[in-house]
Amino acid sequence: MTLGLLGRQLRALEDKFTEFEDHRTEKESNGSAFTDKQVKWLKEFHEERDEIKAGRLFFRLILWSAGSAIAGATSVLLAYLKFRH
Repeated sequence: MTLGLLGRQLRALEDKFTEFEDHRTEKESNGSAFTDKQVKWLKEFHEERDEIKAGRLFFRLILWSAGSAIAGATSVLLAYLKFRH
């Protein structure tokens, strides 16, 4: 190895460290480890999940309402038949 080759490799290594530090400080400048594109995707993903969860909860509410209406109607009908005979 020659001294010139080691000097070039050392400068290349310093350049890579500088790029790394610039990239790291760029990410830390807004206080987030995520890029804006990643943050946007995460927000959209969670909004979709919230919509799906709300839809499921609404479906459960409809099922419980229908079940309680059927149970109430059945109990009224059975009480009517019991008192009639």
